Amino acid sequence: MQYIPDFEKAGLDTEYVPDEESNVRKLYAGRIDLFVQDLYVGWELIKKIYPENVGDFGILDKALSEGGLYLMFAKNNPQAGAMIQKFNEGLEMIKKKGIYKKILEKYDTEK
Repeated sequence: MQYIPDFEKAGLDTEYVPDEESNVRKLYAGRIDLFVQDLYVGWELIKKIYPENVGDFGILDKALSEGGLYLMFAKNNPQAGAMIQKFNEGLEMIKKKGIYKKILEKYDTEK
């Protein structure tokens, strides 16, 4: 969590929670002012926990970071190379068929 030193430097209190849903509940209850979360994961958690109150939540216009998400495999897994190849092939296929674009559009919460 590369942003924590910056938060502490800015004088922001930080705390850790056992799961992501705890932050959503704390935010809604006014026990915290903000939390850091992937855009899509955050909105899905909010929709799951407070489906009637989604409009009570908001996001910053600018992301804290533009880092990517990565699939991780154990180096000692003899199937890792095959799984990576199969994933990449599947990703390429859904991009060519337009499925990937539809998925991104479906989960774009900023519409």
